[in-house]
Amino acid sequence: MTETLAPTVQGQEIMEKLNKQTYECVICMAPIRRYHKIWSCPRCFTAVHSTCVVGWAANKPTWCCPVCRLEIDKPPKPSCFCGKHIEGSKYESAHCCGEICGKYRVGTNCPHPCTRKCHAGPCGPCTAGGKTVKCFCGRNIVHLGCGQDESSRSCGKMCMKELPCRHACIAICHDGPCPKCSVQVEKSCYCGKEKSKFSCGDCVQDPITKGFYSCKNICDKVLGCGKHHCTKVCHSGPCEECPTPISIKSCACGKTHYNRKECTDPFEECPEICGKKLPCGHICHSKCHFGPCKCTEKIQKRCRCGKEIIDVLCGYEGEVTCENVCNDLLNCKVHRCDKKCCLAHGKINSDLHQCFNYCGKELPCGHKCMQICHGNKKCPPCSHMMLTPLTCRCGKTKIMPPVPCGTQPPQCNYSCTIIPACGHPPVPHNCHFGPCPKCTTLTEKTCYCSKNKVKIPCYIESASCGQICGKAMPCGVHVCKRVCHDGPCTENGQCPYECGKKKPYCTHYCNSKCHGDTPCPTTPCDQLVEVKCGCGFRKVQVVCGATPEHPWQHRTIDCNLDCLKEHVRKEKVGVDKKRVDYPLWFLCLYDAAGRASKALETTIIEFINDVDKKSMMMQPMNYLINLVFTYLCGYYQINIVPMVVKKSQRLMMEKQALRPVLCVPTVYDTLPLYRTLFHPKDNEFVVNVIVYDTDFGEQTMIIHLTQISEHAQEPIERFLSKIKYNCRQEPVNKSNIILFFEDIESLEYAVNNFKKMKGFVVREDLLIPEEKEETLLQNEDKSFTDIALRIISGMLNEKFNNRDIVGKIMMDMPAYSRAALSNYSTTWKCLKEQKEPILNLEMNTPQNFILKEMYIDFNVNRTQINQIVGYHEQILTFDMNLYIGASEDKRVQVQWNKDIGEGGKYFHFFKTISNEKQVSLLRRKKLFVWIEYKNKDVIGHRANVNLYFEARFLPLISQKKNKQTKK
Repeated sequence: MTETLAPTVQGQEIMEKLNKQTYECVICMAPIRRYHKIWSCPRCFTAVHSTCVVGWAANKPTWCCPVCRLEIDKPPKPSCFCGKHIEGSKYESAHCCGEICGKYRVGTNCPHPCTRKCHAGPCGPCTAGGKTVKCFCGRNIVHLGCGQDESSRSCGKMCMKELPCRHACIAICHDGPCPKCSVQVEKSCYCGKEKSKFSCGDCVQDPITKGFYSCKNICDKVLGCGKHHCTKVCHSGPCEECPTPISIKSCACGKTHYNRKECTDPFEECPEICGKKLPCGHICHSKCHFGPCKCTEKIQKRCRCGKEIIDVLCGYEGEVTCENVCNDLLNCKVHRCDKKCCLAHGKINSDLHQCFNYCGKELPCGHKCMQICHGNKKCPPCSHMMLTPLTCRCGKTKIMPPVPCGTQPPQCNYSCTIIPACGHPPVPHNCHFGPCPKCTTLTEKTCYCSKNKVKIPCYIESASCGQICGKAMPCGVHVCKRVCHDGPCTENGQCPYECGKKKPYCTHYCNSKCHGDTPCPTTPCDQLVEVKCGCGFRKVQVVCGATPEHPWQHRTIDCNLDCLKEHVRKEKVGVDKKRVDYPLWFLCLYDAAGRASKALETTIIEFINDVDKKSMMMQPMNYLINLVFTYLCGYYQINIVPMVVKKSQRLMMEKQALRPVLCVPTVYDTLPLYRTLFHPKDNEFVVNVIVYDTDFGEQTMIIHLTQISEHAQEPIERFLSKIKYNCRQEPVNKSNIILFFEDIESLEYAVNNFKKMKGFVVREDLLIPEEKEETLLQNEDKSFTDIALRIISGMLNEKFNNRDIVGKIMMDMPAYSRAALSNYSTTWKCLKEQKEPILNLEMNTPQNFILKEMYIDFNVNRTQINQIVGYHEQILTFDMNLYIGASEDKRVQVQWNKDIGEGGKYFHFFKTISNEKQVSLLRRKKLFVWIEYKNKDVIGHRANVNLYFEARFLPLISQKKNKQTKK
């Protein structure tokens, strides 16, 4: 790639940034890469992404450059800088094509194109042609290039033209008149008392005094009278006239005459009133005086705020003000104007009501806002600096001063040490301010209705058990029928249910609002009753209307022509009736489909009774309703034909293949008799098992999960993910899932697991024999389970009656419960630089067990011996002390000396803490581990370190039993 230099400084800066890929697009503010296409402004030469400028100019007939606002009426197109190609050459500088520029110079009358390579920025001066002219001062000859105007024909030397002051012009050869002379000369003041230095060109001589400036002293020149002196400050022009010329022969009013011979003779005082008429129209009431008269009359003027009218002297030109405070709101809408007689009083949005008070609002940190009032806008951050360290809540993490006020406390990576008030293990989280996360440990609490216990997180006070509340209502007759709930059963203390007592004069129940133990109203019964004709075809609903005086009596209506037609139709159809005993699994399936089941059965019956209909297409149904429909058609002996309509699977009923029958009773009528058998109270869901042999010799094996509660959804999903390859799963909704099995073993395995999840199993025999749980005595690793350890402990205790002997035997067998507290791995460099405890151990003691021993294993391998110290065999003083305990004052020390194996390739230390006094210090819920070393630089930084802690527990032995045996 060859480097192309631009002819101007602007172009060189642009190309340098583009080559380094640091030039930013002014539209998207992203850097322009070499592979991007660009557009360059023809006036300001700014480069932008072509995609950005296309969006900038979209849907606009004329658009402007985003920098210089040059109006352009053509859509932008990507190009190199000279505009000949869409993008630059990879062998030239960024976005340069390498060809001759050829553009004409903007803003000049040069007719020659640019002869430089394609470049950024403006084109340089033209080097073709030109002319020879004299410079501005006329002493030298200058060559002007093509396109250069007359303003650039300066020779660059001093002008040296003679100025009016006779000095020479020392400015660089220039066009136009020469500047003022800058030679320092000494000039006198107007009164001639002082002299100072000034630039020659800045001095202007007064033609009368022949001076150049005022010295600010009293002039003191003798006036024309020869007796008085000028009292004016040093001035230009003539001095003042004599203040008391001899020409004055009378007083100002002309009533008193003087006989004066010189200008220094005094005037006699005239006792008369002046009496001259003033321009304002008033008469001067002062004594006779020389000079202008002053009016002493008082006139009324309105003050500047316009509230009051005040008496002032005539001719007073100052502002008239009153003592009223403005009290208008300033532009901040917070403070009020406290000026007296404010000029902006009553004017809205006046510039004179700008607020310049301090804000003074209290910031969150407690300081006052010291900024100029900003109205109701949010105050800026506090400008105070804290000179004390800013710490986290536990104090382990700090920000050293100075700290700007309002800085958030540092984020601490240490664990929070606050113990919850409930006493449960805290949720692991870092140090923080504010309340700790809520305790989520599952606890057993009483539900809202106080009938059952529910397992809920600790922070929740209570929850619903999902059963009916059952609390007595205020009426004393009803009980609350709502699901277990919080708060009172009624809002206004009144029973919200209907009475529900059976009326003695009809078959209905009182539907009035609950009235407690008071008698039911005796108004006529307004409930509807279905009345049939003699043949049972016609049915009419009428109002019961029964009263104590006229109780209900059975009624019938007369048959009509419709009854006769129906009787003839039934004889023609000849539909048989069949008594059916429905299996329990089908009733459970029918119940799970809800209202859709009754609608399907009604549709099938109407289809059978309709003589003219030979087939009927059903609407698309979900998998559960489809299954119910299939079984219903089987009972009613209707043929089903699957069809695909508009890419959706649908079923069609036909009568040709089989002769339909009417099932007696219907499934809907049978369901209420058995509904309680598959609606358990204490189970989380229902497991409906469907197993039967088909007519083709195959066996259908289905499990229908229904009435699934929220608590059971998660464990069911986990189990179904395990058996997804053993069955086909068809989820219907949150409460219904259908599983299809191919072998009975997988089905039985699933049923047993669902039963362990508190599932209620529905089968044809209505009973699943209870399976006794097997008591395991060994774990998968062939170690004894906790139950087995307790059995062994009890047998040995009966034999020896000595707790110490039993403990020794069980530890030697070994027959104890163990728990790995930590298996910590790190490098030697990280371990030896730790000053705080290196480990936090959580001790979870099994129920009815006690800590007997603590086993510690410390292993260092892949060691790299420090060459300064030497080899392992030459070092005999490497020691390490390990401390374990709940605190620094209650801990156990473990000391290890050097133990070398395999020629010094690794260290291996181990220790078993079995002393009862030391073990008692370790029977805590949380333990800490510290390590101290000697000669810790023996081992290289990259060595691997492994720390293993194992707690060993034995079953508790009853002390009472041992005491009895001793006695």
